[in-house]
Amino acid sequence: MELKNILVLGDSHAMVFKSIYFKLFSTFFLNSFKFKVIWVGGATISGIENPNSKTQSCLIFKKALQENLYCKYCLVNIGEVDTGFVLWYKKEKENQNIDTA
Repeated sequence: MELKNILVLGDSHAMVFKSIYFKLFSTFFLNSFKFKVIWVGGATISGIENPNSKTQSCLIFKKALQENLYCKYCLVNIGEVDTGFVLWYKKEKENQNIDTA
């Protein structure tokens, strides 16, 4: 059986993929997948597009993408509060449709 590699990029929420509970779960239910987790504490959606971000998560995530081209899938796991805030902020400030923000 060929393993399907999944690159996980995210903030501290991505650490769930490294937990012992997830490893036990994936052993039984996701055994054809291998997870490579790259996480940046404090990374935010708005910070990813900010070149002056303290975390420099954009550079870290881009490097991870370049170094893990063998991964068949990429999962981005950033906290919902941050993600939701940016969507609503763009809707209000830039008058964007919430479906495309």
